[in-house]
Amino acid sequence: MSKRIDIWRILKEGEPPKRLSPAHFAKEEALECAIASDITILDQNLLIIGRQVDTRSGGVIDLLALDVFGHVAVIELKRQEAP
Repeated sequence: MSKRIDIWRILKEGEPPKRLSPAHFAKEEALECAIASDITILDQNLLIIGRQVDTRSGGVIDLLALDVFGHVAVIELKRQEAP
């Protein structure tokens, strides 16, 4: 079951917050490109080191990154709910 999380934008003190609309991507690849072009969408301390990385088990990692401590971050994207 998915849970909806709203994101709000507050521009000025005293003005009412505005709920942001979710973005819709026709393909998962478009979401991957958006994140790869600016990884700070997820975390400002990540560095992308690979896209569509083949694994020994025959799978593919959407985005592979390192954090500031050298820890590996595997980023697997799902445009819709994952089973």
